[in-house]
Amino acid sequence: MGSAIYFKEAWRSLYASKQRTLLALIGIVIGIASVIALVSIGKIVTAEAGKQFLAMGTDLVSIRISANNEKVKKKLQTPDMLAGLAQHTPCIRISAPYYRKTMELGDTNSNSHARDIPVIATTESFMPTGKLLLNSGRFISDLDRGRYFVVMGKEAPAMFGLKGKPEQLIGKSIDLFEQPFTIIGILGHSPNIEQVDIEVDRSLFVPARSMVRIFQHTQFKYMLARMQPQTNSEACVKSTQQYFYRRMQGPRVRVTTAERLIKQ
Repeated sequence: MGSAIYFKEAWRSLYASKQRTLLALIGIVIGIASVIALVSIGKIVTAEAGKQFLAMGTDLVSIRISANNEKVKKKLQTPDMLAGLAQHTPCIRISAPYYRKTMELGDTNSNSHARDIPVIATTESFMPTGKLLLNSGRFISDLDRGRYFVVMGKEAPAMFGLKGKPEQLIGKSIDLFEQPFTIIGILGHSPNIEQVDIEVDRSLFVPARSMVRIFQHTQFKYMLARMQPQTNSEACVKSTQQYFYRRMQGPRVRVTTAERLIKQ
């Protein structure tokens, strides 16, 4: 009986303040909806990030070398110092050194906006290491040495105002760093290499020594690598660091595995 009286009194109070009651209900609904939306977005973003990392494989390894003295800096000016990692480290199946430089490209349509184009100087092993997919032509080869060849990501031709099918663009020329480069290949849609923040579809790929010819102080401080199947990732990290310690006499080497990032 007492609870019924309290309920009637509460109802009269709410009814007497209809506007306040309505606003309170709206606030509660909006608050609950916001919390649900934030939680859902967080789960979606987490799932998408995990999906992108898994698409590249849990065997992917990224390496960064910090040049802490002039001797190390000089050794990093040639990709050969890094190229032997897979041959001398049993846990590494394949590896590719690379140097990344950004080139500013004016908008070919309006000439009013500039866009940054990633240019990746690397070796032929970057293609299988980064799981790049070829549409037409070929990827760069170690036999290209310092020749001015370029392989374009799927979206890169449009950014240079080039039109036509991929096979029609092979042999054409574009200017990179005030130097004409011949197009030898066009990639198909390839997954981004999230671990090292490379958007493949927008990138250009050139032979490592071609970049050295243009910029004499280029330093190849970065590498991508793939581990052998059923490899202990933590043990492989230590083996990789030891390889560079022996070859370069103590540089700081940061090794990050995809498996560790996915767990995080």
